[in-house]
Amino acid sequence: MSCTDLKDATNNFSENNVIGQGKIGMLYKAALPSGYLFAVKKLHNCRILEEQFVLELKTLGSLRHVNLLQLLGFSITSKQWLLVYKYMPNGNLYDWLHPMEGQAKIMEWTVRFKVAIGLARGLAWLHQDCSSTIRVFHLNISSKCILLDQDFEPKLSNFGEAIIVNPTTTSPLNGEFWDTAFAKEDVYGFGVVLFII
Repeated sequence: MSCTDLKDATNNFSENNVIGQGKIGMLYKAALPSGYLFAVKKLHNCRILEEQFVLELKTLGSLRHVNLLQLLGFSITSKQWLLVYKYMPNGNLYDWLHPMEGQAKIMEWTVRFKVAIGLARGLAWLHQDCSSTIRVFHLNISSKCILLDQDFEPKLSNFGEAIIVNPTTTSPLNGEFWDTAFAKEDVYGFGVVLFII
């Protein structure tokens, strides 16, 4: 899709279409004339965030797991860098656990358990099984970056701060140290989310 198509699908990046805001960009709900829904992340400052953009493309573009948010594509112009994702109709975990006043969002314990198990599976896959040559450490796990699909299956998102470690190209001592440190940071973030759940 072109930037023009994405602009049209988000009603010119209307504030009414905003479904989230992160450190590196705004997330918009988008719709095709056919009714197909998807999400578009528009990065704030492309030049400063070039490294994060490329990292997110590399990370999400090549990895497929039921508990990772699927990157569908991207569009780049001199003024706008856009990432296109599957739309998650149930929003993020944070909004379910901390509903605004007047909202009647209640998350049953069976759903909370499903979210916890799904997040654990996604993290274990990133740390151990995503590839024989790399490990991915998210480094920014929070309830705001856990999105929920129509069946409340959790999808880990926001890989802008992720670290990709290739154990075959790092020295064993150095690589082992960083693997452990990065894994501990992800496990800590996971523990905080479990506590909140």
